[in-house]
Amino acid sequence: MNDTLPITDWTQKAVDLALDYGPKVLLALLVLFIGLRIIRVLVRAVERGMQKRDTEP
Repeated sequence: MNDTLPITDWTQKAVDLALDYGPKVLLALLVLFIGLRIIRVLVRAVERGMQKRDTEP
């Protein structure tokens, strides 16, 4: 008979998954955040360029 409680097994699996995938998820979120910032800078630069040339977006 299994002496461990099911909640202990679930907790251990959750910890294992967090250790396996946690850094990957954090890295993905960091890349997403940096990408969004770069896009924002590029959009602002294009908008400024269009305003200087009096064009509509």
